[in-house]
Amino acid sequence: MNKWPDLNLRRYTHILVNIDQSAIFVQSGHIISVMDPGRHRIDPEELPILGVLAAEFCGGDYYRAALYFVPNYPLQKYDSVEGSETSPIR
Repeated sequence: MNKWPDLNLRRYTHILVNIDQSAIFVQSGHIISVMDPGRHRIDPEELPILGVLAAEFCGGDYYRAALYFVPNYPLQKYDSVEGSETSPIR
C-alpha cells in the first residue's frame, strides 16, 4: 500500500492507478471515493463529492483528502505450514 505524500490534492491533477491497484480517497476516517485502474483526472466531474468538499473548505483549488493506492490482488495467507495440522510435533 502506498500513500500520496500530501493531503492537499490540487484540482485537475492527473493520477495513474496501476493495473493491480485501486485508489482510495479517505477523509476523516471515511472512504469518500474509489478509483479503478487507469489514468484519472481529479476534478468535480469524476469525483463529485470531492468537488463539494473543495468548494466548501479550500476555495475550490485543492481537495483535502488522503489518497491511498491499495493492491487489489488477493494476499497470501501464511497461517499454517503444509502438513503441520496432520502430523504431531515430536
